Amino acid sequence: MKSKTGAGFFAGLVSAFICGIVMSCVGVYMPDGNPSMMDLAGRLVGSSSAAAGWLNTLIVGCILGGIFAGLFGSRIFSLKGGLNYGLIYGLCLWVLGGLIVTPMLLGMPAFGPFAIAGMQPLAWFGLLDYVAYALVLGTCFFAMYKPGIIEAVKNVGERVGAGRT
Repeated sequence: MKSKTGAGFFAGLVSAFICGIVMSCVGVYMPDGNPSMMDLAGRLVGSSSAAAGWLNTLIVGCILGGIFAGLFGSRIFSLKGGLNYGLIYGLCLWVLGGLIVTPMLLGMPAFGPFAIAGMQPLAWFGLLDYVAYALVLGTCFFAMYKPGIIEAVKNVGERVGAGRT
């Protein structure tokens, strides 16, 4: 893909989809019940449905992917670079999104997941989720924006396969 922003948007969509599957399967403790993480994502846009959570997750994932591309895209020259910048981005997203913005949008104080009894597992799961999202994002972005890597892997596979005939 020649467009850095396009590669970021698409990598963000792929990453959000993968993390969304995990979020749909994980229930969390909340003072008003035990919704899935995807239900909480729906609450961020005023709905309690998982469908709204999915839509929110995928749209935000695309936007965050575009931001990632703008911030780090011209600095990523290898898979290792994609992973390293992904890790940094994921940690920043966790602090800003998971500990400050999201709790405040849900009516809790900033850093609420650490401050409210019983919610600490949600904070730590959020760390894993944001970092996993960003690692997949960095990997996908590198594979899409630096297309030479795809041809290089194909060429290695062809050379290995040619030796087995």
